Amino acid sequence: MLVSGIAQVLLNDQSSRACAEGRVVECEGGLWKGKAGWKRKTKTTGIEYLEHEFGIVEYGHEFSYWPGFSLNPGVWDLERIKDAWGGDFVFDVDDKRFEQSFSMNCYDKGLLFGHLGQVAVKHIGDVVSSYILNGEARPFDLIPG
Repeated sequence: MLVSGIAQVLLNDQSSRACAEGRVVECEGGLWKGKAGWKRKTKTTGIEYLEHEFGIVEYGHEFSYWPGFSLNPGVWDLERIKDAWGGDFVFDVDDKRFEQSFSMNCYDKGLLFGHLGQVAVKHIGDVVSSYILNGEARPFDLIPG
């Protein structure tokens, strides 16, 4: 099933880890800020965002190796995601790379992702994650070495 349209908008620029994690000073000083995707504007309000690309080699675009979907702070179109998944919308928490796997599946289903071109929120997921909030160890913390 091919679904088109933006299914998630991340609230921070995704051009670098500093921007994605809401570290404003480091993000503002970065060379790639605002360049990790294709510039777009919403039709009704004119809000600027960047449509994420995947697998595109374009000078000045970072993170094109990343499929798009992320658990970073963002706004989701759950109906669009559920429709694309045919109602089987689940994370496989036994998968050590479940976020990446989910992202690849979303991309394969034709879902698109965007992000704002600036830092809008402080991302606390590098210290506090959904795993920790649910009293679980993160799988990658359990891997020796």
